Amino acid sequence: MVYNSIRCLAFYCILSGGFCSEICSSSQQGPQGGVLGWCTNVVLVIGRAGERLKSKCIETVDKLRANYRKRAADRYAETQWIYACRLQSRTGIAPSMIEVAKYLKLAADKGHALAQNNYGVCLEEGDGVAKDLVGAAKYYKLSADQGNAVAQYNYGRCLDNGYGVAKDPVGAATYYKLSADQGDAHGQNSYGWCLEEGNGVAKDLVGAAKYYKLSADQGYALGQCNYGWCLDNGYGVTKDPVGAAKYYRLSADQGDARGQNNYGWCLNKGYGVTKDPAGAAKYYRLSADQGDVLGQYSYGWCLDNGYGVAKDPVGAATYYKLSADQGDAAGQCSYGWCLEKGDGVAKDPVEAAKYYKLSADQGYAPGQCNYGWCLSEGYGVTKDPVGAAKYYRLSADQGDACAQYAYGLCLNRGEGVPQDLVEAARYLKLSADQGYAYGQYEYGWYLQKCGGAQNLVEAARYLKLAADQGNVSAQIQIRNMSKKRSSS
Repeated sequence: MVYNSIRCLAFYCILSGGFCSEICSSSQQGPQGGVLGWCTNVVLVIGRAGERLKSKCIETVDKLRANYRKRAADRYAETQWIYACRLQSRTGIAPSMIEVAKYLKLAADKGHALAQNNYGVCLEEGDGVAKDLVGAAKYYKLSADQGNAVAQYNYGRCLDNGYGVAKDPVGAATYYKLSADQGDAHGQNSYGWCLEEGNGVAKDLVGAAKYYKLSADQGYALGQCNYGWCLDNGYGVTKDPVGAAKYYRLSADQGDARGQNNYGWCLNKGYGVTKDPAGAAKYYRLSADQGDVLGQYSYGWCLDNGYGVAKDPVGAATYYKLSADQGDAAGQCSYGWCLEKGDGVAKDPVEAAKYYKLSADQGYAPGQCNYGWCLSEGYGVTKDPVGAAKYYRLSADQGDACAQYAYGLCLNRGEGVPQDLVEAARYLKLSADQGYAYGQYEYGWYLQKCGGAQNLVEAARYLKLAADQGNVSAQIQIRNMSKKRSSS
């Protein structure tokens, strides 16, 4: 005899004393618990028709169980939370985020801490509900103040960045620390950053390194990168190139863009690892293609110089521009150079001067020197000797050898500044002693004009240094000095 699913369930009721209470208890069991377990037993008794009956029983009981859970979800916060989670986790079925957000809110408004945090995420990302940063911050705080570590981190982020609340560095640090001290890796990394920067708390590099390491050792990629930075620079810990490279790589291999750039730098310099130009270029590119501004500049430099990759002026200019347009001073200077020389892009004096100025006004010494040159020569801008001397000096006082030479000439000639031969000699010597050929030539020439046996010896030495680098003027001057000595 073939039993339909209703008869099967009726038979089950007789055996078990009713299925409603069993369904309730079975909601906490595996898929073969409760009704399904009994149905399987019934199937064994029924015999040949069992498989068809089993299928119908499973279908009917699944509907009843889902209906029960949904009705329970309409009343109880914990069940609403569980129901929302199960909606999200159904294998192979895209969840309706509107439905998920609905049940998260029901649970959140009954005070369920986990639901409050997750509903905050929905509001922050506009997932299943309209985006609402104020609402997100509100729900994060409700959850955070119940001690939820993830929510403490999320509310700290809101206070840190002014998302939905007024910016509050002290409050951000407070919530980050609450999260960190419960072991949340994100909170540990962010509190480490507060300690490193003195953001909302007293600056403490030892404390920063400690929290970064806690985060890193839980496998959090940003924490790994930041702890690598501490080891790289000796911030709060003993400097350790090998350890730095190790943590940078851990971060890089998890896909962190800054970690990829920094590990590329280690491979470029042979810092803590064997020098590897091809590996450096590889990691720089991984970083660059994720939009990391330093990675873009670094990979552009590889393409510009054929370092670890084939030389590619067009590619170099492309990556330099990506970096420049994100505000990187080195990228702006390098892209300005491409525009000045027509290297990988069409030559454009006005744009070159524009990018040099952007770089210069961020305090980047090569950019200051190059923009000073534009002002000196009237390249892409109106000629301005005073402005040129100003930018040359800014760069020179940061130690740029080319700018020291250029500012020395300004002082020597009285161009854009009052003439001052003593200061001119000082700047020219600074440039010469850094190995800059033009500076060596000009300082040698200055000493030669000063006269005196000692000055002439030093003049010959600096001129030779310049000549050995291929400076034609120095080579001519040395020949002239030799002729004078031979004729005397």
